[in-house]
Amino acid sequence: MHTVIIATDITNLKNTQQQLKQSEQNLKKQLEDLEKFYDMAVGRELKMKELKKEIKKLNTELSQYKENEFVEN
Repeated sequence: MHTVIIATDITNLKNTQQQLKQSEQNLKKQLEDLEKFYDMAVGRELKMKELKKEIKKLNTELSQYKENEFVEN
């Protein structure tokens, strides 16, 4: 009976796996940051639309008030 032993240097493989794991963690962090930014930007845009509607409403009310004041005088 004979035994054959094969030794392989897996240092490069281990290093590459570690780099991939680190890259995956970095990408997940970047994705989280982008999602937070997106949520903030969308929320800001929705708030701006709401404020524009409110300004338009107030301008309409102000115009009606001015018309009524002009008619009464």
